[in-house]
Amino acid sequence: MSKLSISWFYTSPGDNAHRVAERVRQALWTSGLIDLWLDGTSICAPYKLSGNYEGRMLELEWTPAEWLRMRAQAAPPRLAAQMSWLLGFKPGIHYTDNTGLDVWEWVRGDNTARWMEISGNPSYRSPARLTAK
Repeated sequence: MSKLSISWFYTSPGDNAHRVAERVRQALWTSGLIDLWLDGTSICAPYKLSGNYEGRMLELEWTPAEWLRMRAQAAPPRLAAQMSWLLGFKPGIHYTDNTGLDVWEWVRGDNTARWMEISGNPSYRSPARLTAK
């Protein structure tokens, strides 16, 4: 886990959408993802930020210290890799949703129930359960 994620993923980031978005933006910018903008759309768990990375749609949704879902339009692999570095663990699930967005999910603990939900649903394409190597 990076110190950059403690203030927004491992603890409650607060109840002000602007401050939550600013904490996450600063963490991502500091980690090297500079061509990024996110705005807060939710002030309680699950938190939700929407914006863009390199001009392409990006959305983060999470419940602190439990899970994070990242939806992105044609996202480069470094985006998921950088998020993994920030969180301190790799995503467990990757798929394409019914709108054509790439989705990565990081779940602390067992993701079997979530995997069963996704793998058995035809609206999710190319589901993959990733290993933590």
